[in-house]
Amino acid sequence: MTDRPADSLLQDPVARREQYLAARDGGDNAAIEAAGRAAIAAADRDVEAQWRVAIRDAYLDLPDDATPVEVRDAEVEALRSLSFNARSAIRAMLTADTETPRERPVFRPVPSIEAKRPPPILSAGGERGAILSDGAVCVLAGEGGVGKSALAYGLAHDFAKLGTKSGPLCNGLFHAPNGGGDVLIAAYEDSEGIIAHNMGELSTKRGSKGEALKRVLVTDMTGWPLFGPGDRNGNAGLYNARPEPLDGFRVLADALKEHGPRLVIVDPALAAFAGNSNAAEAVREFLGALVALARNADTPFGILLLAHSRKSAREGDPDPFDPGQVGGSTHWTDTPRGVMTLTWKPLSWGGKPGDRVIAIPKANWGPQNIWADLLPVRSADGTYLAMDGRAVEGRANGNGKPIYWRIKSDTQPLGRADGIAAAHQLLTRRAAGRKGIRLNAEETDALRAVLAALSQDDATIGSGTRSANSATDFAGPPPR
Repeated sequence: MTDRPADSLLQDPVARREQYLAARDGGDNAAIEAAGRAAIAAADRDVEAQWRVAIRDAYLDLPDDATPVEVRDAEVEALRSLSFNARSAIRAMLTADTETPRERPVFRPVPSIEAKRPPPILSAGGERGAILSDGAVCVLAGEGGVGKSALAYGLAHDFAKLGTKSGPLCNGLFHAPNGGGDVLIAAYEDSEGIIAHNMGELSTKRGSKGEALKRVLVTDMTGWPLFGPGDRNGNAGLYNARPEPLDGFRVLADALKEHGPRLVIVDPALAAFAGNSNAAEAVREFLGALVALARNADTPFGILLLAHSRKSAREGDPDPFDPGQVGGSTHWTDTPRGVMTLTWKPLSWGGKPGDRVIAIPKANWGPQNIWADLLPVRSADGTYLAMDGRAVEGRANGNGKPIYWRIKSDTQPLGRADGIAAAHQLLTRRAAGRKGIRLNAEETDALRAVLAALSQDDATIGSGTRSANSATDFAGPPPR
């Protein structure tokens, strides 16, 4: 067994820290370097002593007839329990003076609290309330390739172009009630060059002559996740370790202090979050850290977080209001104050190949269960640059302005020609990548519903009447 280490091997961390800080205050570089080296050497001896004590204590807990395997397991467990302290001892000692203790929560009577709702950053065009506000997170979800990044970057361009003025965004789809401002984009998929190229082409189409782009800041964050399992020191840890802010989070925090943006876009969430996206606690901590970052900044801002949908939500005719449009734990939907989904337009809503819709299934401070058609903005080579709103044909508000958003049940019914196209598209979409055209039970029911609708009189097509042999009311609008 290992004897208790000599007292001379155990160092006084307070004393060596005071010596280092005194050298720093004196401003003598040579003294600072010498004190730093002495502190590091002392820390090394301190760690050595701690490891020896840990091994000794592990042996004391073993039975007298312990097997070699039991001894080895005890040693491994003892050393593992010290690994966090060993890796962080030096940094914790040298930076302890810069750490600010957290302010303890204080419970106060309601009348003593300033009553206010956070200023809105983004609202649905023509609607009151907010989708995204200061100090909050809004999730924009959808399957890969549907155009989430194009919509977000088009929104970023238009938001920056507004400057301090309030006005429409994305051709009236959204509105910035308190003006635009600087935008910061943390990109984990597209490179800086691709984003700059696409936004440059969009700027030309928008007629902004590149002025708006001066207020859009982009960086490639690949390999710099914001949050995930860590070693309590900002470095990546074991997968099952408790999630924490990683070095990427500090990079983002520093950029926010330097530039003070009004809108931050993180694309996508599962690259910024390196943990288990299905773990409720981990997801809540990540989103909570983002909210704290946005809320406590000198200039509060909002975060638009792009996410992917579940595989199940992409099968068959999509439902833009399906909670499964946001993949992973339900807390990706439950925790943010706003959620938007971008999907292919459902066939049952009159959608044709390439049609897209955006829906708002959740908005704590604004209208929800509304949706709008989208109009892609493309470059000469077909690249998607933005997703603008498509006004509802033949409709206007009281001021004669176009209407973009509809309530959840306001969908376009299937006509006979649309029904034939929907049936053909269903067969084509679901048979892609498979041999033959063998449909599963769900697909067969959906196709039967389309054919049943086509067998009715034109006046009843799309009325929502369920056919006796149909398991899916494919022709009618989705339920409220």
